[in-house]
Amino acid sequence: MSSCNKPSPPLSSSLDLTDNTYSQSCSYLYFLLGNRAELYNDPEQALVAYEKALDCAPNAEYLETKIPLMLIRSGQIEEAITSLEKKLAQSPDQKGLVILLANLYSQQNHISEAIKLYDTALQQSPDDLAILLRLGLLYFANEQYELAKKSFLRILELDANNYNGNLYLAHTYRVQNNIRSAQQHYIEALRINWSTTLAYELAEFYYKNGMFEHAQETYEQILNFDQSEEQAFFCKIHILSELKEFDKALAELQRRKSYSNFPENLDLNVSSILIDMGKREEGIAKLEQMVQKYHSANAAQTLALIYLDNKDYKLAEHWATQIKPDSEIYEQIVMVRLQILVEQELYAQAIKLLTIHIEDYEPTPAMFGMLASLYINNDQYEKAEITYLESLDLFPGNSQISYEFALFLDKQKRIDEALSIMNVVLEADPKNADALNFIGYTWADNSINLEKALEYTKRASQLKPHNGYILDSVGWCYYRLKKFPQAVTILEEAVDLAPGDPHIQEHLGDAYRANNQLTNAYKAYLKAHEDHLDDDKKERVKKKIDDLKAQ
Repeated sequence: MSSCNKPSPPLSSSLDLTDNTYSQSCSYLYFLLGNRAELYNDPEQALVAYEKALDCAPNAEYLETKIPLMLIRSGQIEEAITSLEKKLAQSPDQKGLVILLANLYSQQNHISEAIKLYDTALQQSPDDLAILLRLGLLYFANEQYELAKKSFLRILELDANNYNGNLYLAHTYRVQNNIRSAQQHYIEALRINWSTTLAYELAEFYYKNGMFEHAQETYEQILNFDQSEEQAFFCKIHILSELKEFDKALAELQRRKSYSNFPENLDLNVSSILIDMGKREEGIAKLEQMVQKYHSANAAQTLALIYLDNKDYKLAEHWATQIKPDSEIYEQIVMVRLQILVEQELYAQAIKLLTIHIEDYEPTPAMFGMLASLYINNDQYEKAEITYLESLDLFPGNSQISYEFALFLDKQKRIDEALSIMNVVLEADPKNADALNFIGYTWADNSINLEKALEYTKRASQLKPHNGYILDSVGWCYYRLKKFPQAVTILEEAVDLAPGDPHIQEHLGDAYRANNQLTNAYKAYLKAHEDHLDDDKKERVKKKIDDLKAQ
């Protein structure tokens, strides 16, 4: 009697593979077994079967992608990449294999390798929209925006109504600060496939670029589609306030009250508008009513901030302490209370408040950084260092804490330790401009690794091109390398970007002096002397001025 539950032949079933007449049937048998294992979500068993099928028929085309796919599904990514690389070395024109390997490279963040493979695939199929899109996205991720734009434009040449082509072209133009073209393609993408998510993105784009009327219209579109979209409504109110159209904003808020699910947010906006209109007492009274009516933590926090801004520390503390530990904004209000104490230079009380909070609640790296800063302000340097070390023990590799700790060590003249910590930051985040700048400037200031220092500071400046302090580091590297004309050019740009910084002015004076531009050096030193607040630094610059006069 036959049974439907008869088990499949084991994968190790022996077949005579020495006779070529059986090779295809052998391969197909194992192929079927592999398919069955794949169907039952057993990629490892499927992999064994497909490898046996390949042993039977090494040139079987239907097995080309099966093995790497099963390697991927079983989590053996590196093995899949190696398998595909070998296959492509033998058959470089296999487009499917090229795309599969390119996808793997992309997932493993091997962007340059993925781009090369997609380029290869595109040469075989120049009108393939999927390849063009993937290539464009990789160029965008690699900050090669012109090449990304070229890919997305080609997509639209082939299909003007392609949603992704328009959307990602809008993103590319946005990064390049081509506002008009970005707007055009955002609108096209919305026309092709309208969604509230994209509408919010477009409204935010309009707002950031000062196109408030367009932002308002877009938020109106969202509300016309769904009146329950509270975020769109409050964004619209915010823009009306920015435009000083207070009466219109208040009228909108009043109408919304009849059906809103967030009356507290409405009242918060009303109080904010009243204060912006100059009706401060009326706005404060509204906030106090909210604390009574809703037990509103947001209203209490706003009151605390209002009084803190006016240096009325007693009332600021009163409202801050109305917020209970179970509130969602309790951590924020602890920071407000700390600011109240710090502004009064009550560092010991601030330390006690933050220490209790760290002990009783789940701490964050920011809290440890704040506590270390408080210890430093209170001249308790050993406790500050212990705090940094405790934080790094709890949050190993945290870039912000590591960066702050390195600055602390640098001020303690422990340069090697500071550089060691900052190198850890850079290993975790190779594009951390602040870490690059710190290491490069420290090397330059100590006249070591000068070529490498210049490389690091240049990379930092590329990441933050409008940062005068980083550009100062680049100029200082040129100065230390005795490339004085380049130092002058760069430091002049740094002064333009950060005109009030006396250290940059002093560096510029040094560069002018070394470049034999003595009149300019004298002017730069005078400005640095005027702007320096520290007496020792003033005296240092005065000596440079006196030396110039003596020449």
